Amino acid sequence: MTKTFKRFFVIGTAKSGTTSIYQYLSQHPEIFLPNVKEIHYYSDATSKVDFDFIKPKKNKTYHTKVIKDKKTYNSLFENATTETYLGDCSPSYFYDKKAARKIFNDYPKAKIIVVLRDPIDRAYSQYLMERRLGIEANDNFLDALKSDFQNTKQRIWGIDHLYVDHGMYYHQLQEYRKFFRDDQILCVSFQDLTKDTEKSLKEISRFLEIDSNFPFELEIVHNKYKTHRNSLTKIILNHKSKLFSVMDYFPKSTIDFIKGIFFKETDKPIMDKNALKYLQKVYDQDIKNLKNDSLISSDFYNYLTRHFENGE
Repeated sequence: MTKTFKRFFVIGTAKSGTTSIYQYLSQHPEIFLPNVKEIHYYSDATSKVDFDFIKPKKNKTYHTKVIKDKKTYNSLFENATTETYLGDCSPSYFYDKKAARKIFNDYPKAKIIVVLRDPIDRAYSQYLMERRLGIEANDNFLDALKSDFQNTKQRIWGIDHLYVDHGMYYHQLQEYRKFFRDDQILCVSFQDLTKDTEKSLKEISRFLEIDSNFPFELEIVHNKYKTHRNSLTKIILNHKSKLFSVMDYFPKSTIDFIKGIFFKETDKPIMDKNALKYLQKVYDQDIKNLKNDSLISSDFYNYLTRHFENGE
């Protein structure tokens, strides 16, 4: 008799610790996570990297794949045995307007987990990462925000930057509430996840109704800001080197070595005040809609609105 597994989805948001959650939850004996961290099956996400569309091999691990056929998607979970849950950690699901319905149609009893980060910090973190990798050519944060947000031709994950869009939490949360009850949705604070990881993992475990006393191996992650090591590495990346697009071919030790060549730790640059004001204005109404939300505690809300006057 074929075993029936429960399902959970970590749906986002981007640059908010979903990779860490994937790595931690992979340790739990009651959870099976595939060898691909981001699958993007239930969203319309795409990629500019051809490698992301190649079918994953069973004996390798990958950060990102764009998988659109059901057979390949199901094959990612075929090694599950005694676990209780099968998980999918794809941050494009929170942004994509169709993802909630698609997930519900297949798994109406699924548990939904979303990590929310201060939206202004989240946008800036994404911008700095994309600048570092040579994905973003504009060296002015405010100009990059406006250029991307005012582009109405397409709003596609993998094509557009979506700096602002990813932080519209209220509207994205409502898409999931159309299909899933509040007791099927857990909002996790990025601040709690980084400052008290053990507490957050217990919260997630209790939500999934699995052993919350499981001793996760917690890594100390400093998340230091990294920039180009020198002008040569900056030139290479700004010319859209394909090196980082094929990183999944290499073992982790090789990847860490390559990153050490290209990047160095340094102080994170201060956000431009005009960009901060722009984001405060853009996010103002959306963030206010989260106040007194049953899924967001008052402390959680205060964290999300810390860059806004009077906490909102």
